[in-house]
Amino acid sequence: MRIGISAIHVRPGKSGSHQSYLVNLVDALAKLKTPHQFTLFVTPANQHLFEAARSKMRFVVYPGLAEYVLPRILFEQVWLPLDARRRKIDVLHYAGTTASFWVRQSDVVTIHHDSVTARVSMSRIKNFYYDVVLKFNKRAGQIISPTQVYADHLVKYFGYRPERVRSIHHGANSIFRNVPGSEVEKIRREYGIERNTILTVTTTQPHKNIPNLLRAYHLLITQYQAENQLVMVGYVDEDVLNQLIGEIAEDPEHIRSRIKVIPFLPHELLPPIYSAATVFVSFSRVESFGMPLVESMASGLPVVASDIPTHREILQSAGLLVSPDAPVSLAMALHKILTNDEYRGLLVQSALVRSQEFSWKKTAQQTLRVYEDAWSLAQKSYDHNDRDGRGVKNG
Repeated sequence: MRIGISAIHVRPGKSGSHQSYLVNLVDALAKLKTPHQFTLFVTPANQHLFEAARSKMRFVVYPGLAEYVLPRILFEQVWLPLDARRRKIDVLHYAGTTASFWVRQSDVVTIHHDSVTARVSMSRIKNFYYDVVLKFNKRAGQIISPTQVYADHLVKYFGYRPERVRSIHHGANSIFRNVPGSEVEKIRREYGIERNTILTVTTTQPHKNIPNLLRAYHLLITQYQAENQLVMVGYVDEDVLNQLIGEIAEDPEHIRSRIKVIPFLPHELLPPIYSAATVFVSFSRVESFGMPLVESMASGLPVVASDIPTHREILQSAGLLVSPDAPVSLAMALHKILTNDEYRGLLVQSALVRSQEFSWKKTAQQTLRVYEDAWSLAQKSYDHNDRDGRGVKNG
């Protein structure tokens, strides 16, 4: 079977968890023993991200024009499906949420985010775009969702056939385990990270619920007299952050002085950041997966997360869940973890055990089965049509 994987949507340093997902998946697929042949569609700017797989996969490098949003959409909608047919690709994996209008029954789509989860954080134009193009995905043989909770949302919202939506969790790269102490100390000095810090990997988009996270942190500082630093890693708009602090705190300058903002970092640079922290918090209102949860657990961090369905699926009993509308409860939870060594140790052990369930090898094996199922489904449909005398392949 000839399998094609589209990576043209990945823009280095600008694609967030999409980049980490595909880089790790491609690397894990390349390590599997399989008779299938792989073709990876890349751009000049992102091909270096997949260098580890070059010896096992054929690279097709599209022009640099494909790196820009509008041309990329044209490449994805028109040129990619035509090129895949020309190259006799049996299964084409659209790994960046949207497929082409010409997607076939033998093709696979991974949906990371859409109007279901991020509506409040997207413009009307973006919401309209996703509402339209994600309906094309109905034509695909198989759809991959990062969680069962999200899969159920997709079925309900877009009318996908439940038997064609497969839940496959992301993995945790082994680099998030056993980080040497020397690397941790180096990262502390480089970024000014103190000991006993609270870490969150997030953005200031509305669905990330930053106002309530800041309210909880304000309570921790003022009512519990804590001085623990809050480290925020990701696409954090500092103007938005400062405005929110000003609306919440009586002494905004003091609160702001205790918050360290580190701009977005590639995932391979995050392990010592996790290891430098004492507790991890994710207070989002909606998520399709939440890769930082898995990475923090693998790093041996106790986790406090908002009590939403996706977090319940990922954490199970390995973390502490708090209502996203209860900053008082979050402050209490953080205070207990930061001051109770025994309790923190129990959460660490639970996190480490749960993290073993997430590996990119497992993700790759399950994804490969989805490719095979999509191809098999298309072949059965073709055989059925052929027996009926039409001889036209469905999809």
